[in-house]
Amino acid sequence: MTDLVLDDPSLRDMLYRFVKDYVEAQHAIEITNVAGFGAFELILTIILTAVTGGAGVIAAVGSKTALIRKFLSVGNLLSEFAKATRQMKLKARERKAKSRPADFKDLETTETTAKKGTSGPKTTLVKETYGNNEAVWTLDENGLPQSVEATLKSTSKTTRSSAEKKTQSSIGGDSRLSDDDGGHIVGHRFMSDQGEKNLFPQNSNLNRGAYKSMENEWADWTDAGFEVKLKVDLDPLGSARPDNIKAQYEVLDPSTGEKVFKREHVFSNTSGEAFERVSKSDMSLYR
Repeated sequence: MTDLVLDDPSLRDMLYRFVKDYVEAQHAIEITNVAGFGAFELILTIILTAVTGGAGVIAAVGSKTALIRKFLSVGNLLSEFAKATRQMKLKARERKAKSRPADFKDLETTETTAKKGTSGPKTTLVKETYGNNEAVWTLDENGLPQSVEATLKSTSKTTRSSAEKKTQSSIGGDSRLSDDDGGHIVGHRFMSDQGEKNLFPQNSNLNRGAYKSMENEWADWTDAGFEVKLKVDLDPLGSARPDNIKAQYEVLDPSTGEKVFKREHVFSNTSGEAFERVSKSDMSLYR
């Protein structure tokens, strides 16, 4: 699990931010207890808490044992993340053995299509290409988007049709809030007009702020010659206006086929969301 923290820059940054926020939120006495106890040592305490249930770190932290219970929930989440990462590494080794490229189908997903002989919600897959970009949407039985997987290699400047603009202005129906935009799941610059399957009611501040910043990063990766493989899930399933948007993506170097960057980020469909993007000037360092 320590290797996991060291190998994943986004996870490491989130944990450092957690430590900083945690310390700043505590009473002065607890801050004194943490003083001199470096941020990474505190992260290691979280890891040890996760794998031992707290019992294995008493000797290591001494007087700081009162902090253990506060780290346990964070440690449990980290443990789940580690298990998922191990599964992905095993899948990667299997891919290498079979000499096939990376595929988002290797990621663990929730199966929503009714199995043969059973009743339940049914889904439809719709595949579209635009230029050298490709996307596959999963739609529920009402035609609402649940998720999309896409491979992005370029951007283009295309004018939105009147039909696209009209759909944007009405998407979500009665569930749409007064400060919502008709937001694209995958930006218009990548897939052009796709209608309802690529739209959902999205808080205007999120659409024009944090989510757009993520799309700008995707565009910069493609401009720099990289390839972006992404998966976006809307939560909860079947909602006319999702509460959360979970985005995960990998950046590949087409010349080698190697993954050079990955990230997972969950947006709340509200104002005030933030996204710290990789700067375009730093992308050349990933080759």
